[in-house]
Amino acid sequence: MAEISGELVGFSCTYANDHPQWGTLLDNLHVHPTMKGRRVGSALLSEVIQRCRRQAPVSSLYLWVLEANQEARRFYERHGGRWVGEELWSPPGGGSIRRLRYVWPADDLSRASENMMVSPH
Repeated sequence: MAEISGELVGFSCTYANDHPQWGTLLDNLHVHPTMKGRRVGSALLSEVIQRCRRQAPVSSLYLWVLEANQEARRFYERHGGRWVGEELWSPPGGGSIRRLRYVWPADDLSRASENMMVSPH
């Protein structure tokens, strides 16, 4: 969780070693809309990467992002995520949506965390 002055401004959720090929799943990373652009997401992602390296040192990190979510895609690409695949996903409400897999290979995680802030300001 990310807090500023005691208020929750963002959170993330991961599953260590979730997939034999792709590694640890970053299932959620959300920042309150009023806090976007203030490096809260960068701080959360940095913390995720550091925990990933401690808990599963040889694991890559991956996530799914909706193809239409250009803002999130730019964020992950700026932070070293590589787009490596896509699939059609059937959300709980029905229909199908294209989602993209982004990955940080295990050997890239240390470089990625060095380029990010550890705590938001």
